Amino acid sequence: MANPPNVRRIRTEDFDPEYRPLIERISYAFNEFADQVIFNLTGGIDFNNINQKLVDVTIKIDSTGAIINAPKINATDLKTKVVGVIPVNATN
Repeated sequence: MANPPNVRRIRTEDFDPEYRPLIERISYAFNEFADQVIFNLTGGIDFNNINQKLVDVTIKIDSTGAIINAPKINATDLKTKVVGVIPVNATN
């Protein structure tokens, strides 16, 4: 994956004096937002701050390999719909 481009911050000094009061108000919000986006795109998201949930599930399988008790995972406290499951550990 390519690195995100360097973001050039909006500076009030780059604009005509008549526009500086407006640019000063707008630039603060934009610069803060841009800093957070670049931070997240360059490794700022980890397992602790991503929208995720760990769930322990016990599954029983008979001697033929058929599942005896199919698990149902409800993740209603997540902000989005569940789009996948990743097994972290499996023991026999």
